[in-house]
Amino acid sequence: MSEREDIQNDLVSFLESAGLNEVYGVLTGLDTLPSGRKVRTVTFCLARVLDGCITIYGPKFIKVDTTRDNEIFDSAEDAKAYIQAKYVDFDHDAADEVPRK
Repeated sequence: MSEREDIQNDLVSFLESAGLNEVYGVLTGLDTLPSGRKVRTVTFCLARVLDGCITIYGPKFIKVDTTRDNEIFDSAEDAKAYIQAKYVDFDHDAADEVPRK
């Protein structure tokens, strides 16, 4: 298994345990960018509130896009901390303190 695939599986487990798997569940993908580079993706959802996609370019470049904002993180741990604070605990101050790229 590749490092990006390990990160993808870790994020899937986190999102499912955080309850961000409503409506269609947590879906994974392997997309090809126009440059030919492959990236791993994970989509998540809160019914009627939030849709999101995490793109894993590498272990130190993880992009979180949601219907509300988009952020780039240096690690999966920072991305998880941000998602937990902002979309699970609804603590926007804590989410703002998570380091970003």
